[in-house]
Amino acid sequence: MAQNLNYVTDNSCCYDDNPSSCIKYGQLYTWDAAMIACPSGWHLPTMKEWELLSAAVGGESTAGRKLKATTLWEAKDGIINEDAYGFSAFPAGYRSGKGEFFGEGGSAYFWNAPQNGDNYPSCMYLDNWTNRMHLEYYLHHEYYPDDEDSRFSVRCVKD
Repeated sequence: MAQNLNYVTDNSCCYDDNPSSCIKYGQLYTWDAAMIACPSGWHLPTMKEWELLSAAVGGESTAGRKLKATTLWEAKDGIINEDAYGFSAFPAGYRSGKGEFFGEGGSAYFWNAPQNGDNYPSCMYLDNWTNRMHLEYYLHHEYYPDDEDSRFSVRCVKD
């Protein structure tokens, strides 16, 4: 998808609980909600699919530059966003498990589907202080119950 998912579920919200944020950024979802949010014929990307996208646009060290939208990001010295492929990642930020909102204008977090039998939430994120695409495992909510309700953006991939 060339935009963030904006499908309302019981476990989704708008940044700052402001409906106008959903118009700009789409919904923010818990990992459990993200796992079932994509419409029929689409799926939540795996870490491997994000890695393939990163490689296709020049590698992890410059993928952020190529994928971030040219608007709404807070400017940082030396960081130029190109949106070279129409991915248009907007800086939607996230909601912590404690219900606090962070990162609007400076970061975009996207949930990953599990792969290889793991059941650990992971994410891809972009920020406004680097040109990188960051791929990492997120906290497993069985061990960190305060983060069970963290909410990130969702991009779906065509099956």
